[in-house]
Amino acid sequence: MISADLDTTQLARMPTARFDTPLALVHDKVVIALGGKTSKYHGTKRCEAFDASTGQWINVAPIPFFCVNTTAVVMKERYVYLMPGNNRETQANGSLLVGYLDSGTLEKGVEEALSNSQWAQLVVRNVDFVNSGPVAALPLGPDQMLIFGG
Repeated sequence: MISADLDTTQLARMPTARFDTPLALVHDKVVIALGGKTSKYHGTKRCEAFDASTGQWINVAPIPFFCVNTTAVVMKERYVYLMPGNNRETQANGSLLVGYLDSGTLEKGVEEALSNSQWAQLVVRNVDFVNSGPVAALPLGPDQMLIFGG
């Protein structure tokens, strides 16, 4: 981590080295790394979260599909939507799958909330949405997001 005066502090290492990884900030203090690539030709579905308040990594359920060239959107600081990106695995019969994770409430702590969270796949049956090949999105308000095609 780098402070405002550019001093650096070594934090816990990410358990799975990766790149081209969508990130999601939940509960204003937890960064979740969603899949990504572990080498030029290999990807991972591993999902790990860094709790900034403890400086520790937490394992989260694996993402439902490999993702490349994509983003994640967080709504209400809790709900993570993983755009399918350039992935044929998420397209079937005119539908598109979007990953969805409820990161839970923090009443019993971050680790318990995230370790009990499971990914779901939302099926979108909208031809225009499917044809756009959504790779990015931004939250617009509490219940709306802007989605960009590939």
